Amino acid sequence: MSVGALSVRAAASVGALSVRAAPSVGALSVRAAPSVRALSGRALSVEAVAPRGWLWQAGCVGHWSLSPRVSLGASGRRWRMSVGEQNSVGERVSAMRKPYRGDEETFEESHLSSLDPIQQFEDWFVAATKCKEIGEANAVCVATSTRDGKPSARMMLLKGFGKDGFKLYTNYLSRKAGDLDSNPFAALVFYWEPLNRSVRVEGRVQRLSEHESEEYFQSRPKSSQIGATISKQSSVIPSREILTKKNAELEEQYKDAEKLPKPSFWGGYLLVPDMLEFWQGQTNRVHDRIVFRRAQEDMQPDGVLTHEAVSGWVYQRLSP
Repeated sequence: MSVGALSVRAAASVGALSVRAAPSVGALSVRAAPSVRALSGRALSVEAVAPRGWLWQAGCVGHWSLSPRVSLGASGRRWRMSVGEQNSVGERVSAMRKPYRGDEETFEESHLSSLDPIQQFEDWFVAATKCKEIGEANAVCVATSTRDGKPSARMMLLKGFGKDGFKLYTNYLSRKAGDLDSNPFAALVFYWEPLNRSVRVEGRVQRLSEHESEEYFQSRPKSSQIGATISKQSSVIPSREILTKKNAELEEQYKDAEKLPKPSFWGGYLLVPDMLEFWQGQTNRVHDRIVFRRAQEDMQPDGVLTHEAVSGWVYQRLSP
């Protein structure tokens, strides 16, 4: 069925729009040429002649969308509509989907019983540090909760890990520190998108010793030490100028010193894990999820759903 012609008017040359008829669904689909897709932020006026009863189908043309606001011309055959940016970026989120590589690894059943979750984390962490597309492999989302269960989360940088747990440093006056003082449990989430991998960690949190906090503080660049010293983290301040002034004052005060003394309100935490979950994304969305938990009396290996692992851990496979 012949659909008729499209005329395109815009502030710049936009190339061509092609129209395809879809009689079975009673709609017209519009496709934009590459030059049209490149016109981000501009509006087009599109006019088409189509048989009576045809409707424009709202959808996305590259970065453009077809507005549902259509007026019927006097002839009953001429349709006009505008093409522009979608009304809301949020409306496009549902269509965002990245295809994975197609060669993702999975956890072999025969190897799981011999896996130490801390060693497995180290293997994945090393791989993330070697991936040039990952800027900060140690970036981690840290979630805490108040005593009455009100959660909060923020991004931090992991500063150490091993058999004893995961180390983080912060201001003891911050919101997260207040949460941990009243509810000493936290969760970590690492996401290494180029590798399609994520690790979740949950456990009890305790403060590191003053000696260890001092040792790490003195390893930081001088500018970072000044930044930590001037900030009463999470407190409300009237302006940024206050921070700028304090920063300049400390730079002048310690201009001849290599390091600053660690402030008493700053230090580290150790998260002792009782759960680690490893997620490996799959192209078909049947993702691989393996969770390791500290062996407890109420979680004895049955060889079916719960299996014995090494170093006092048990593991389970989770549905994605």
